[in-house]
Formats: sequence, C-alpha cells, structure tokens
Amino acid sequence: MTTKYIVYDVEIENCIPSGEKDPSLKYCKGWTDFEGMGISLIGAYLSWEDIYKLYPYHALHKFQEAVNQANDVIGFNSKSFDDKLCKAHGVNIDTTFDLLEEIRFASGQPRKYTRGQTRVG
Repeated sequence: MTTKYIVYDVEIENCIPSGEKDPSLKYCKGWTDFEGMGISLIGAYLSWEDIYKLYPYHALHKFQEAVNQANDVIGFNSKSFDDKLCKAHGVNIDTTFDLLEEIRFASGQPRKYTRGQTRVG
C-alpha cells in the first residue's frame, strides 16, 4: 500500500505591515494575526491522484477533504505558519514533515526558530 501524502502552501490575502503602508492595499495587524491575513489560495499536490490543485478561499472545505485523505502532510515552514493560518480559517491540519525544519536540522540549527540561533534567510 502506498502512503497518501499532500504537499501544500498557503498564500495570504492581506499584506503584513512592515514600515510605511500603501493606502491602496489591505493589511492585517502583524505576523501573528492569522485570521486577519486571510487566505487567498492554497496550492497542493495530492500524491494519490498525482495532481496539483488550487483551492481558493471559498473551496477550503475541499482542501480539508483532501487533508483528511492524506496519511502525511508536507510543507515549508508550515508548522510555524501555514498550519496556524489554516486553523484560523477553519481547516484542521497538522504538518507531519516540515521542509524548513529539516533544512535547519541538516545544517546544525535547531528545528524550530530560535532567536539568535537559527538563520532567517
């Protein structure tokens, strides 16, 4: 039996403020305002269908259905960001393999962001 996995990434709807604000854009309150960030789109690869899918905000329930079918959930910085963003918008998701954590670990850094120990870029 082949393991079913989903690889996903979330794109936000509103900007995260940093310095001057452009009055023509909408902003959330900051990096922890997951509800205010909004979700514009989720892109996902579903291994069991061998297909890439896009889920706009109005189709988050379809993304949840896909997540429910997966044995593993894979993302990049998804434990610290994308999972929290999804949960703030009603999607129950828990990443099982976070690529950023594994890259940090492979380079001798802590898996989780640790101020002064992990590199941002």
